[in-house]
Amino acid sequence: QDQGEILVADTPRLLWYNLVQSGLEYTVSNEPQHSTTVINVTQIKDPVNGNFDPTWQDLRGVTWFVPHPQNAEIEVDGQLVSEADIVRSTGTIGIAWYPPNTTNWAVAQNTPTYERLDEQMKARAAKIG
Repeated sequence: QDQGEILVADTPRLLWYNLVQSGLEYTVSNEPQHSTTVINVTQIKDPVNGNFDPTWQDLRGVTWFVPHPQNAEIEVDGQLVSEADIVRSTGTIGIAWYPPNTTNWAVAQNTPTYERLDEQMKARAAKIG
C-alpha cells in the first residue's frame, strides 16, 4: 500500500463506492470543436434509500475509460470537477480516492492523553450505568 500498488480501504468507504458505482447515472458528450469528452454525472440510483443527486465527493474512486483522458472533463450535475480532484492515466479519467489517513490511533498507557481518555470513558460509563 505504501508503494501505491494496492488500495487498503475501510468497509464503509468500499460499501459506499459499490453503491455509487452500481447506481451511477451519467451522460457522455463530445464537443468536436474543442476535441473534448464531457462526462456529466446526474444521479445515483439507490434501491434502498432512494435516488439522490451526488456531490463530487460522493464519487471518489469512480473511473471511466475514455480514448483521450487528457481531453476529458467530469461534471457533476453540470458543475465541472476541479482538476485537483481528477486522476488521469492511460485511457482513464476519474475522481481521486480519499487522501491517505495516517493517523496513529494507538495511545500509550500512562501518558497524559491516555489518562484523559480513561477519565472520559469512565465518565461515560457512569452515565450509562
